[in-house]
Amino acid sequence: MIRELTIQDTQQIMEYEQFDNHCLTLDQITKMLSNKNYCNLGEFINNELISYLFTTVSEKEIDIVKIFTTQPYRQKGFAVKLLGFLESKYHNRIFYLEVNELNKPAINLYHKLGFQHIGVRKKYYNNNNDAIIMERKTQ
Repeated sequence: MIRELTIQDTQQIMEYEQFDNHCLTLDQITKMLSNKNYCNLGEFINNELISYLFTTVSEKEIDIVKIFTTQPYRQKGFAVKLLGFLESKYHNRIFYLEVNELNKPAINLYHKLGFQHIGVRKKYYNNNNDAIIMERKTQ
């Protein structure tokens, strides 16, 4: 089941973020969950959060801040479902995201979903890897 994330989901999110290389802080999560300019979605199975998405929303753009799926559920379409749900909610927007140049599975997924490479942020991540900037126009 997909639903909007709430402040009550913070603990589950933090449990996953502490093991992720590009983790969000408790302060960042709290701000995103309480700000109306964000759309934050989660996929739940038996009340367990297994995949989530944080985005900023404006009149013409969606900026994907974070998309994450827990290890046992990766490569099973949950991220695609979240993105599809988001797109059905927000029509005629341009979606943007940044992805680590070494994250080939994510880059391949984004290409399959119609995202195009539009730029690079040099040495963007703490490990000095570049961030690939991608966009997708929706109808």
